[in-house]
Amino acid sequence: MAWACFLHKPRRETHKAREFEPRSRYLMLADIALLNEAREQQSPIKEKIRPHVERYKKITGNKRQIITASRKPRYGEPMSKKNRIRSGLADPSRLKPLDSDDKQMLRVVIETPKGSRNKFAFDPDQHIFELKKVLPVGMTFPYDFGFVPSTKADDGDPVDVLVLMDEPAFPGCVLMCRPIGVIEGEQGNKKDRERNDRIVTVEQDAHSWEDIRTIDLGKQFERELEEFFVNYHKLSGKEYRVLGVKGPSQARKLVKSGMR
Repeated sequence: MAWACFLHKPRRETHKAREFEPRSRYLMLADIALLNEAREQQSPIKEKIRPHVERYKKITGNKRQIITASRKPRYGEPMSKKNRIRSGLADPSRLKPLDSDDKQMLRVVIETPKGSRNKFAFDPDQHIFELKKVLPVGMTFPYDFGFVPSTKADDGDPVDVLVLMDEPAFPGCVLMCRPIGVIEGEQGNKKDRERNDRIVTVEQDAHSWEDIRTIDLGKQFERELEEFFVNYHKLSGKEYRVLGVKGPSQARKLVKSGMR
């Protein structure tokens, strides 16, 4: 009877062996499978196996390499230039200036939204948007202002863009816009003057400006913009004068000449 019971005794040892089997074995098998898959598809191997390798290091106790690979500076510790670039935000100033599908469309990075008193500007060294200026009470930006990435204007900054759209955007927002013209102007004193042209665009999904193809929006529109730019530069002790208003072809020439 005891012999019969022994025959029908459940084999729990097998289950225990599976429970305590090292997990590293399964990770190594997963690494091998991913390596074979990556070789067959001719895709980057490191990106595929990196999560599994990090897990394998963690389980096997190789903590030194993990901390070295993902070490962040302590609070108050100055960051090196290499770490600053890796830890900062993405650099929108390096984006392509034109849409890859439609070369007539411009890529615009918004710095200051419509209706804001705060003037924001992107700092390419720190990869952040900084508050540069606060407009006085009763004065706001009439439209969204930004720049065309990977360009350089005569004043040393990226080509400035004014965007017409239905609702305000936000700093760092990337828009696809069609140029409708350019406001040519110059700033500075009589002895030291430099060009400061601003391209006028329409956001591609804007409903209120859907039919607008050129900057011919009437004398009132041009007069209001001119007054804003004159008063805006006056806050910095500079003079600004509008030289003329040109169409979309001149706006595209300005972008192409400033591409870098």
